[in-house]
Amino acid sequence: MRLRSRLQSRDEFVTHDADLEVTPPDSPGDRRHLLKILGATAVGAVGASLVEASPAGAADGDPVIMGSTNLCTSTTFIESNDGAGIYGIASSFSGLLTTGEIAGVIGDSDTVQGVVGLSSVSNGVSGVTSASDQAGVFGVDTSGGETSFGVGGVSDTGCGVFARGALAPLYLSPSGFAGAPTTGAHSPGQMYVDQNGVFYKCVAAGIPGTWVPMYSVVPLLTPVRVISTPSGGANTGGLVGPFSPNGATHTSSVLTGGATGIPDIAVGVIANLTISGNGGTLNGDGYLTLFPGGTSNPGTSSLNSGGDAFATSNGVTVSFGTGPGAGTLSFSWQGGGSPPACQVFLDVTAYIL
Repeated sequence: MRLRSRLQSRDEFVTHDADLEVTPPDSPGDRRHLLKILGATAVGAVGASLVEASPAGAADGDPVIMGSTNLCTSTTFIESNDGAGIYGIASSFSGLLTTGEIAGVIGDSDTVQGVVGLSSVSNGVSGVTSASDQAGVFGVDTSGGETSFGVGGVSDTGCGVFARGALAPLYLSPSGFAGAPTTGAHSPGQMYVDQNGVFYKCVAAGIPGTWVPMYSVVPLLTPVRVISTPSGGANTGGLVGPFSPNGATHTSSVLTGGATGIPDIAVGVIANLTISGNGGTLNGDGYLTLFPGGTSNPGTSSLNSGGDAFATSNGVTVSFGTGPGAGTLSFSWQGGGSPPACQVFLDVTAYIL
């Protein structure tokens, strides 16, 4: 263990200013007040303190000596019977001073944990900050290893990490890219959030591993018709029917954003798909295929017709196209038995993020 500190001891402090009366603290609150006094004076006196000769470091296993570098291989600790073993307060300098850093407590290690807290009655480590853009406890990993952690929590009987927040219990900073990670070695259990706020989880180890999106289904307050081929127009898919059963591909306009209520970052929709015989019956064995815009027709059936009905419908879940086809859907109408031309309607009840 290597403990580095330039915080003056009480004896050294009294030597520098004999006129200042310092009394031992009777409580953690008194201790905090004392350290504030010591810290304020240390800012002005630190230069004079460093000029004086520092005491020799403690021998291996001996108590820590303030104001010196203590090197040891045996367990060394600071013990308090009535409060904190180490109490660090930071204003414009460190509570436990380390050159170039500003923090209440700094733990620096090249081989093991920087800070370890053990307690049988309360928190092992407790960090508090009044700065709006800072963390009460902040851990940084500079090892460059892909299996190390900035902050780790382990419990043999309860939760390894507990989080509670007025805005949210947990915040995962989104990446600057859409989609799952594409580089680095990853392991099952890792979580990731892309720039659109989509969660991904790693389910198989590898480079970059196998990632599964954790999509959310968001119901619309009111279903919206996004394709209506008898109507045409920008707000109803931009297509005008009827459509012959020749298997041709028809692609809608962009269905996200604007009046539809479907956000631009939606990846798909849950909807009700309907076709009508354009005033006649849907005789024959026709089928309609609905698929992402800009992709090839998969040749599957989203809705089958027949039985001489004037109209028929089916529930569908379909992804939007991506790239040049982002936010669009395509369909084709075909079949045997001479099905008639048809009109197409799509009513969205929920979108997928």
